[in-house]
Amino acid sequence: MPTAPASPDPTMEAIGQAVTEGRTGNTLSARQKLLNLWSAIGVTGDPLHRCSLAHYLADL
Repeated sequence: MPTAPASPDPTMEAIGQAVTEGRTGNTLSARQKLLNLWSAIGVTGDPLHRCSLAHYLADL
């Protein structure tokens, strides 16, 4: 039985856009975008979002 496609996740999309920006050389802007997302998500945010952000922030 086919499954329905997952619904878009705006936070993961924003993380992906910032990561792409960082990989093209604009690391300061990318880092700032990820830090803004980190603040918006907060300590009670989705664990997937927090883990993903922490990983990519460490890369930058």
